[in-house]
Amino acid sequence: MASIEFSGKESAFELHTKVLPAQLRPVPELSYSSKQAGLAAPTILRRTEPAEHRIIEGDNLPVMAALVAEQPTRFDRIYLDPPYNSGNSVRGSWVYDDTGRSSVGSAQPESLATALENVPQDRRDRWLFQLTPRLLLARELLSETGMIFVSIAERELEFLALLMCEIFGADNRVAIMSIRSLHTVRNSSKGFSRNTEHVICYAKQLSALVQHDDRNTYLRVPSDKLYNYPYDDQDGKGPYRLDQLYARNHAKPYVYRFSDGREWQAPDGSFPRYSQRELQRLEAAGQIVWSRGEARVKRYLQNVAEGEPPSTFPAQHLSGFSKDGTAELRELFDGQRVFSQPKPLALMRYLLSIGRPCDNGNREQSILDCYGGSGTTMEAVMAMNAEDQGARTCTVIQKGGADSASPLNICRDVTRERVVRAAQKHGYVSSFSYFTT
Repeated sequence: MASIEFSGKESAFELHTKVLPAQLRPVPELSYSSKQAGLAAPTILRRTEPAEHRIIEGDNLPVMAALVAEQPTRFDRIYLDPPYNSGNSVRGSWVYDDTGRSSVGSAQPESLATALENVPQDRRDRWLFQLTPRLLLARELLSETGMIFVSIAERELEFLALLMCEIFGADNRVAIMSIRSLHTVRNSSKGFSRNTEHVICYAKQLSALVQHDDRNTYLRVPSDKLYNYPYDDQDGKGPYRLDQLYARNHAKPYVYRFSDGREWQAPDGSFPRYSQRELQRLEAAGQIVWSRGEARVKRYLQNVAEGEPPSTFPAQHLSGFSKDGTAELRELFDGQRVFSQPKPLALMRYLLSIGRPCDNGNREQSILDCYGGSGTTMEAVMAMNAEDQGARTCTVIQKGGADSASPLNICRDVTRERVVRAAQKHGYVSSFSYFTT
């Protein structure tokens, strides 16, 4: 199995076991309820109680350790948008230290202090040192059929991919997605214009998530297929389309004689899509149509599995550009720039929509965002709940505190404020409890 080597690796792989779990203290005055805000539930929503979310202000490492101790807290989806190891101290100061000089908080045991003595000096090694215990805790926090998504730029893609392979196991990798984040070409680039980011996806246990003999467990995203099914005989069977009887598989060729005497065989270079027995059944059911001298079969929409396979390069309207995330946040904050490079809502909605047909459209999944940032994930969850009457719950972790780069407490003044403003603007029936450490 692939593995990665870096200075301080042994200590990094032990660090999550030495971190003292944070004490999560509720802050009622920072909690929120749409009912208390006087927002009436839209008539399309039938649930009497809003989904209960959590915003936790604190360093994510001890907070994640606290969540592990909360039995049986397990999440269906976990998302991480960690520092990209760009060395950009401005971006790092707004979210997490991108220069690699992050601590894990105070009041930690002696064993942790000993482990931290092995923090490497090389920037990439420090970056891997920070991510390792967080990914190990994330794995513990995943449900058996859960998935984790981690955003990353090309600079550290291969190193993060190797680290996740070692932690989650090579057999549990689901995909590496490429997302076009920039809508323009950087003419100032000395080489390639790097206009993509990536999302690495792993399952806790891929064999439990996707069962090869059960199509109801295959990963799908919602899609509107109606436009591909233009016919309807008004016989109660619903919309259908006309498909060819042949394909490029390697079924044994044959000549089939229909009941009216006409013969059919697959054209040269192709093969029958159906067996002779299945073709006979389709004819008896009235599903064979002759069109322009060619036999075709009626494929009914009701017999087609819901959704379509998720793409490793999703269409742009499904993932959005980086500028979309910036515009969405600025609109909520009256044009102010309060956070650098927030993720677009479309991307988060796409990632959270990936699931199995047997999971009822993921409408009751629990979600954890370990680097809450501007709160995009929780807003996406509220929007999805409003659309399909879902009961998804979201927990976000974000550091607070102000520094020289920004006077804002990011968790209180950006993450929380964004969620409240979005709920009030769009009338989301939702609530969250606020905690600090």
